[in-house]
Amino acid sequence: MIARSHNTGQGLLEAIIAIGIILTATVASLTLIVSSIEAGRGVRERLIAMNLAREGMEVVHMIRDSNWLADREWTTGWALPGGTTNEIPVFASSTPWWQIAQGITDINADDTKLYLESGRYVQKVGGIPSGHDSGFRRWITADVNSTSAYLVTVQVTYLVRNQTKTLSLQEHFTNWKP
Repeated sequence: MIARSHNTGQGLLEAIIAIGIILTATVASLTLIVSSIEAGRGVRERLIAMNLAREGMEVVHMIRDSNWLADREWTTGWALPGGTTNEIPVFASSTPWWQIAQGITDINADDTKLYLESGRYVQKVGGIPSGHDSGFRRWITADVNSTSAYLVTVQVTYLVRNQTKTLSLQEHFTNWKP
């Protein structure tokens, strides 16, 4: 007597199920990889924005400290007495010193744009930049708290996945030198 197998088509069904499982795992892995890359881009942009904000704050520190060393009024060149000023830190390659351009009224103005030029982020005020627009904008606001104190805010805006993000860094500056 010959034994007959009743498994016809069972090998094909197992192969289809195995292919489905492999495809599901592949799609899940690719989704995870793409989302990790996107998250990495967002972290990179935030890190650059944080460093640009720190640099802006350091510019104010440098100008204030240079004023003290030169026996000038401590707010000379970075804050106007009696009000709020909006400013942009500009590196003057001719001197080479940082300067503050004052009187900025709109954060969306072209002067607030940072350009990537030879691997550096630079701001140009009133000139034609030689680099390309980096997508970052930076400005500094100095608010008078009293005759001897200012609240300085450095604000950086940038794009992540077509959404505008804003990073702000604040510090109180006082005239602690007698």
